[in-house]
Amino acid sequence: MRGILTVTGIVAGLALATGMVASRFTGYRFWPPGERDWRWWTYIGLSGVATVSLLGVSYLSWNVSLLPRPEAFVAGGLLAIAGAVGFLAATFDLGVEESSGMEGKLRTEGFYRCTRNPQTVFLLCITSGIVVASASPSVVLVGAAVAVWFVSMPFAEEPWLHQQYGAEYREYCDRTPRSIR
Repeated sequence: MRGILTVTGIVAGLALATGMVASRFTGYRFWPPGERDWRWWTYIGLSGVATVSLLGVSYLSWNVSLLPRPEAFVAGGLLAIAGAVGFLAATFDLGVEESSGMEGKLRTEGFYRCTRNPQTVFLLCITSGIVVASASPSVVLVGAAVAVWFVSMPFAEEPWLHQQYGAEYREYCDRTPRSIR
């Protein structure tokens, strides 16, 4: 079961990353979808599969350790919890609709004053925390695929954001880093 979840998580994470890369470098837009069409549902489905796979492999890999267990578990757990709290706060700050790739208002305050992509930063914290806490080679593989998806997402969004918000977004990019200061 762990092997199936590992492969499934890797495939889902890399499929999402492929959609992000296609959105950036082709005329095709997978992300952000802009409406609840098949792209949105595909994204939601694949992201659910990747997330459940990461959590499932982490659970099934318990006690298959690369690092000292108590220290890794505590450090990873704290990082994942902090990331989850930050992610939820940033999601509610932006709004659930806009966080799902729907059109809205350009947000430049709150978390968005420090980074153009706070949700991505926090998702990477959650993923890294899970990887560290589990200390499992299988989780490292799934976590890496999920991280590639998260890292590629802002690059997929940027052309669309430039198109939507024009000069206002360019000015925002000039003063605010993509990830963190």
